[in-house]
Amino acid sequence: MGVRRRLRRPHGLADRIDLLATLIAEGHLERGEDFVTLDHPVERDRRAARLDAAAPHPMYGVLHAVPPELESWPAHWLAASRIDLRSREPMGATHSIAELVAAADHGASHGRIHALVTSLFGSTDGSLVVVDDGSASLEVWCPSGTSPWGPVHGRRFELEVTIAGPSDAPSAAIATDVRPLD
Repeated sequence: MGVRRRLRRPHGLADRIDLLATLIAEGHLERGEDFVTLDHPVERDRRAARLDAAAPHPMYGVLHAVPPELESWPAHWLAASRIDLRSREPMGATHSIAELVAAADHGASHGRIHALVTSLFGSTDGSLVVVDDGSASLEVWCPSGTSPWGPVHGRRFELEVTIAGPSDAPSAAIATDVRPLD
């Protein structure tokens, strides 16, 4: 799913417009031949100062950033994003990678593996990962939307995968579920 960022919580559009108007009135602009931009360090510092000076949010308390860990989100955010925290709990491995690859010699094979993500390449369409469980390595395609939990490079996951059948190329699988193990 890529890199998660910590996002600053805005106080609202009116506050943002007020800050921008103040910065413009104070002359914190950079003008070029065909552009005008704000002095970004001053804007960032003023925004942080306004957040620090603000009263605690009535529902979230003192929160200057949206936490990147989904399990710390409020319940209504999770519900709005259709994320069930129970989807994070591992269900248990049913096979090793070597067992699934061997079974694929006779046709499609399907199962859950516990493995370390050793390589990860991503796009808007999904992520191609290489996972290793000690018995073998496997290339796994994780289409976008497969899981809100990963995969993440260098971490262990439970992946529910299907291998279509035998192949001369390195074994490739498609993930239908990804859950963190650590």
